Amino acid sequence: MSINMKIIIFIVLAFSLNPLSGQISVTPYVGLNWTKFVDSDNDKNYKYEEIFSSNLPDIGVKLERQLHDHGFIGTTLAYRLSKMSRNLKDGIMRSFTRFEYELNYFDLGMTYNLIVVRNLYLTTGFTFSYLFNEDIQGLFMGQLMEIEDSNNFPKRDFGITLGTGYRIKKLDIGIKFYFGLSSLHYNGKARVLQFNVGYRIIN
Repeated sequence: MSINMKIIIFIVLAFSLNPLSGQISVTPYVGLNWTKFVDSDNDKNYKYEEIFSSNLPDIGVKLERQLHDHGFIGTTLAYRLSKMSRNLKDGIMRSFTRFEYELNYFDLGMTYNLIVVRNLYLTTGFTFSYLFNEDIQGLFMGQLMEIEDSNNFPKRDFGITLGTGYRIKKLDIGIKFYFGLSSLHYNGKARVLQFNVGYRIIN
């Protein structure tokens, strides 16, 4: 990560979490996600199809402070499990017919929420993800095999998030979509649909 990017993260964190600039709310949450690859490369002899896979859990905490009457800026710290699959669509069948990926991430997100109608809000932001564990298995001749060389994914991912949410007293229900911008395995990019429910414990 470049020095300039570290400076940007520090400034945003300091601005969003500075207790002198506004009262902070703290909302732990839990949820699930659906993850898939898009735009991954295919060998000339093989063509794979990516499919969404559901995952549990998403666990994190959201810290926010109010900027103005209808806007909030915040930081999200979370653990995310992402399982993805690539199925052989066209190619030699005496090969791996499916790959299954299990990825464990720590996410740091920066968000801006805009209340549009009563307790309904829109959210946008960006997320830095750090991969701390990966496991890859391949289905060969009907048998699921561990891929020993599993260091195929870069440790860092970066993407943009868009979504919406609704607050009912201290309850916060949200759904957002993550557009990964970094090239991952086979140059594919991550797409993650996340649903979570949180409960505000402070403010």
